[in-house]
Amino acid sequence: MKKFIRKIFFKKNLRSSQERFNAPQKLRVRIVKIVQFLVVEVVIKASPLVPRPFEQPADDFYQRVHDVLSYEFGEFNLGGGVNSAEEDILNFLLKTQNSEQLLKTIEYLFRFAYDQIFAYKNIQAPNEHCIEAFNEIVKELNQNFVENDIGYQYESGRMIPVDSHFTHQEIIKPALTILADSMYKGANAEFLCAFDHYQAERYKEAMNECLKAFESCMKSICEKRKWNYNQTDAAKKLIDILFNEELFPKYMLSQFNGVRSVLQDGIPTMRNKQSGHGQGPKVIPVPKHMARYALNLTASNIILLTDLEINTR
Repeated sequence: MKKFIRKIFFKKNLRSSQERFNAPQKLRVRIVKIVQFLVVEVVIKASPLVPRPFEQPADDFYQRVHDVLSYEFGEFNLGGGVNSAEEDILNFLLKTQNSEQLLKTIEYLFRFAYDQIFAYKNIQAPNEHCIEAFNEIVKELNQNFVENDIGYQYESGRMIPVDSHFTHQEIIKPALTILADSMYKGANAEFLCAFDHYQAERYKEAMNECLKAFESCMKSICEKRKWNYNQTDAAKKLIDILFNEELFPKYMLSQFNGVRSVLQDGIPTMRNKQSGHGQGPKVIPVPKHMARYALNLTASNIILLTDLEINTR
């Protein structure tokens, strides 16, 4: 069980005082109702017919989430073991004062529910109604977070920290949507891992993953276009390939010289100077604002490159 949990879920800590919050009771009640709606519209409807279609899928869902959460939090039961798994989880959402555990509980509920849609793909095709319902419920959850000044959004199976709502909506979210395409699977995993490190205050590791995601995105474009490259090529070599293959049109070359400088000297140089090489006898700390800039710059670069890949022929 331990190996299974660690394989699926990343460890995250909310140590910074700015990242802690007090969720008002009105929001907690709404979250409980959102979860109940999630179970009815997604978990139950995504399950194949069973003898008790309105009981068994929900019971099994809550129990599986409860087992993972109780292990993660180091508790035998979330509510003392006298109630059902459903009651324990919903009461936990209403009462816990631990902001990290509250976020993890919501994240796990949504991740398990999404997995449920595809759990029976060998029995039936994924239910389009469930996918649509899931996306609408996520929107409702995220809107409630915005209205209550909770600095997180549920995106791509993660609770993503949001420093600026505008930046998240216009840069981070579009980049995550792009990377959800299967051709960018590697870049997607690395970019999400960067957020996990950022949330756990491992800023050097976050910057390393940003560079990996940036390079993987370029390699995916080369792969799709059948442009020659090596798996060991670093960012500078990959950028040269994209320019030589005219992903950036020649007539716009002078205009994109500045862009090339940002792409070439932005994430790679930042990563190399801050976290990519041996730091010597002194520990070189990477401040939070540099890691945040790396995340935003990586997302912007991904949007630019993928837009050019779509629109340049």
